[in-house]
Amino acid sequence: MLSVFLHSLSRYRGQILGWGLGLAVLGFYLIGFYDTIAAEQETYTRLIENFPKEMMAFFGDFTEMATPQGYLGIEFFSYMPLILGIFAVMAGSGLLASDEEAGTLELVIAHPITRTTLFLSRLLAFITAAASILGLTWLSFVLGKQSSSIDVTAGELALPFIELFAMLMLFGGLALLLSMLLPSRGMAAMISGLLLV
Repeated sequence: MLSVFLHSLSRYRGQILGWGLGLAVLGFYLIGFYDTIAAEQETYTRLIENFPKEMMAFFGDFTEMATPQGYLGIEFFSYMPLILGIFAVMAGSGLLASDEEAGTLELVIAHPITRTTLFLSRLLAFITAAASILGLTWLSFVLGKQSSSIDVTAGELALPFIELFAMLMLFGGLALLLSMLLPSRGMAAMISGLLLV
């Protein structure tokens, strides 16, 4: 099982580095702007009063923009489920269906491993890849807050990442289920993506 897991995880190596480092740079960048936003709280409050309430409902509660929770929620966590959901949907839908569509699943199953071992190893690799991406992003927030006055502990910063991880697992699992029920991986990814949006 370990060799299948490591091979499956190595297939995610580029995605872990791409998504993880990209979001880490974004997180480090966003944390640096918190002090500027907090200093200009009155200006933002006056600006927000001029916007229609319907528009503010879409973006979140901008009156909380100067608080650490409000700032991180609006600037990062409001759109991360959609962005990282793309990874989860594509990875989940391709967990087994990509090999089936490529015609290599029979060859893989012909090896002396059980189907359960294959499935659990790939599922564990997907879970590890998603956790690694979120871990790299969380680490950038922790490192970035050292140069900012944002008053949040590393543990408090981890809480929204745990919620985001659960959401990624939900949509990854849904994409996996649909890839087994529908005739193609593309259709499963499309329906899961539509539900995600």
